[in-house]
Amino acid sequence: MKSLKNFANLFRIPVHITPLFWMTAPFIVHYVLIIVRYKAFDCTLYGYFCVFLGGILVLVAYEFGSAFVARCFGYKARIVLYPWGGETLYDEDSAQVWKELLIKLSAPVFSYTFLNIFYFFFCSRYFNMGWFNTVYDVVDLLRRWVSVNFIPIIPMNGGYILLILAKFIFRSKGVKCIIVMNIVLTVAATIYSYIMVPFLPIIFIVCVFKSCFIWKKKRAITNKDCQISVIKDFLKIRALIQKKEIKIAISRLETFCSTVQGGLLYNRAAQSLAYFKIMEGEFAMVYRILKPIKRDLTPEAQICLFHAAYEMADYSLVLQLSAPCFQVDADSNIALRSAEACAVLNRYKSAIGWLIATYRSGCANLRSILSRKIFDPLRNMSEFIKLYDVCDDNAKSMQILD
Repeated sequence: MKSLKNFANLFRIPVHITPLFWMTAPFIVHYVLIIVRYKAFDCTLYGYFCVFLGGILVLVAYEFGSAFVARCFGYKARIVLYPWGGETLYDEDSAQVWKELLIKLSAPVFSYTFLNIFYFFFCSRYFNMGWFNTVYDVVDLLRRWVSVNFIPIIPMNGGYILLILAKFIFRSKGVKCIIVMNIVLTVAATIYSYIMVPFLPIIFIVCVFKSCFIWKKKRAITNKDCQISVIKDFLKIRALIQKKEIKIAISRLETFCSTVQGGLLYNRAAQSLAYFKIMEGEFAMVYRILKPIKRDLTPEAQICLFHAAYEMADYSLVLQLSAPCFQVDADSNIALRSAEACAVLNRYKSAIGWLIATYRSGCANLRSILSRKIFDPLRNMSEFIKLYDVCDDNAKSMQILD
């Protein structure tokens, strides 16, 4: 019974569809038909609907192949449909090369299988249905579309497969070279296609942005990220965290960070360690391990570094992190510490702005906060006086209510 339940869980793959997908999909269908000059296709409203519906089904089947295999390997996978296509999101940084390769190759296998089953039931001579003749053209077109995904350009599957092979053969240098070459080629293709085909530049611009995003994500990769022993150690630590064996996990994280010292997996381990250490009040350690990798932090880790930098009196770093941290968590404590950092650095107008944000975030004792010595240089400013008056008015209204 338990094995059947585990097997059923493999198919529970969440699918998230962005709103822009529904807006751009019809235009993509129209322009794809123009680009391929598919003259045999029935260009009626019914024909366009068949391509639109078939394209969505094949896209989901395509990504389901990758997501299903990723779930079989024990990764939490989900499918996201973007305006330019779909993507399967899983923890690829901790996956071994052969697993990554199988996950990427499974997508076209699943989609081709889906199309062949569809063809057998609706287009073959055994199940020929006269009113469904257009389906043959749709299936043929979608087969071509699946084949296009083998082009070795990111974000096509061919580009990811090339990236995985480069990681296996040339390690971190191969990954970085492939990404840089991909950016250069797609930029050149964008310029060239702008002259030749009106719609193609949009496709290549998407490839450029996706390549830049992957570069930002992979720029910290080192050869240690390609070592199987390092990957296995990281997976063991993650399993301990999932089992909530926190004390053992913290000890393993400290050992992992001290031995690996650099790379994508190190960054993730350091952020996990910082999360546990900041709850213990060890701000100096959090500051020490997160500051060198501040460009590659998650929003949650940025908040940890923000508080650690404040405790270590690194007010310049506090200001760098204040806006992104407040966007993630509009907490009055973040706004107040940002205001204090601005006051120390003589950025008085910014300090007033953060004090207003502190008030709007629901700070109950703002009047006592404004009385702090750190805000003395702001007391003659008209904005500060107005903010002080607002606190007085609120105090009076509370007395009336009492």
